[in-house]
Amino acid sequence: MSGLPTANFNSDILFVGNNFAGTGLARTYLKFDLPAYLPGTQIASATLSGTYRGDFNAQDGFFDWHVAVSDAWTEGSINWNNQPGFTGSPIASWDASLAIVNQIYSWDITSAVNDAYLGDGTLSLVFKGVNEGPSQDREFWWAKENTAGQAPFQIEFEIESIDVIPEPGQLVVWSVLTSLCGAMGGCWRRCGV
Repeated sequence: MSGLPTANFNSDILFVGNNFAGTGLARTYLKFDLPAYLPGTQIASATLSGTYRGDFNAQDGFFDWHVAVSDAWTEGSINWNNQPGFTGSPIASWDASLAIVNQIYSWDITSAVNDAYLGDGTLSLVFKGVNEGPSQDREFWWAKENTAGQAPFQIEFEIESIDVIPEPGQLVVWSVLTSLCGAMGGCWRRCGV
């Protein structure tokens, strides 16, 4: 948080939003380690999802997901002063005025996951207010450390072969649905083949 610039909030709550009780702005960073790139493949689809935990007050704004410009941070040491920057254009958005407690929300982030898969194999995301400023809007999400039965942030994606040209009407897709779980972590598990 900008009001506590050297504090690390590696806890069971992920929060994002503007000034609340003098603590300044808050952003959530997530990191996902992707499986090793297989030549001749790409990400066919990718969805980020997470469970909304609640709100500090009735003010609700708009929030954006961005790709962080660096993966050189850790969950236990990131703070406001050493946080990596992020890309200018958002990859997805969320309207807090439509939020329902314990509802799972999801976003299509195929392009960002594919770029990371074809690149260094790590995807770092930033969740932040669209208009960071003096409003009192602060939203909370369930983290992997304490889900109380709720799903933490995760990515599910499909990898497809791009070496084979399909016959008309034939879809060539590897049925490798992989779920990356964890907020600001980086674990993945195979869900099906």
